[in-house]
Amino acid sequence: MVTWLDFRRERGSDIVNLTLTEVMILMVFAALIFSFLARDEGEGERTRLAAEVEAVSSRLRAVSSEKEHLQTRLDGFAARIAQLETALADRDRQIKDLNETIERIRGAAPGSKPLSVRDSKTSGRGSGLPRCSLTAAYLLDVTLLDSGGFAVQPAWDQTTEHEAAKLPGMAPLLATSHLSMEDFRRQAREIYSWSSSQEEPCRFYVRARTRTMQLAVYQKQMKILESYFYILKVD
Repeated sequence: MVTWLDFRRERGSDIVNLTLTEVMILMVFAALIFSFLARDEGEGERTRLAAEVEAVSSRLRAVSSEKEHLQTRLDGFAARIAQLETALADRDRQIKDLNETIERIRGAAPGSKPLSVRDSKTSGRGSGLPRCSLTAAYLLDVTLLDSGGFAVQPAWDQTTEHEAAKLPGMAPLLATSHLSMEDFRRQAREIYSWSSSQEEPCRFYVRARTRTMQLAVYQKQMKILESYFYILKVD
């Protein structure tokens, strides 16, 4: 026969067993919750890390693009530097040629002697013709200007001033402080024609000074001057 005490003992055992079962279930459930939470936290961490990786990759791409841009600019600078070096080399050659020309003008070129009146006979159109007797020495002082034009001053002495001033083309030559190449050519041609039309053709002597640093301009000016006069190049 089951007594009340036995019943209480059995019931208490069931309650204890039930409580332990519920505790186990709760522990398992809690473990599952923690597992899910941990997984969600891991997913969040992975998402954050993936975003950081993408940001770094984007920055690397930007840096690479900037590097390519800078390299392109550097290549452009290198090409420009090469052009400038070539231009400087050409300018150095021009300066050297011009310096040699200036030395020749000064009569001090290496291996040469200063030009004399006799030497100047070989410089100018009609080499070998005598000096025009209208002037004892030089007819004009001609300055070769950097602009490409000419400045002309009388160089004759007082004894021949009256006759020299009457030469064809002389008045326009002396009327202005600056003559263009064409204006100078036009008036010098009249003087040249007069000297060629004499019973004994002759040539006038002029002294030439240069004020130009441009070789090409100087060569054009000298070509024009030598077409009509004998030339003595002076400082």
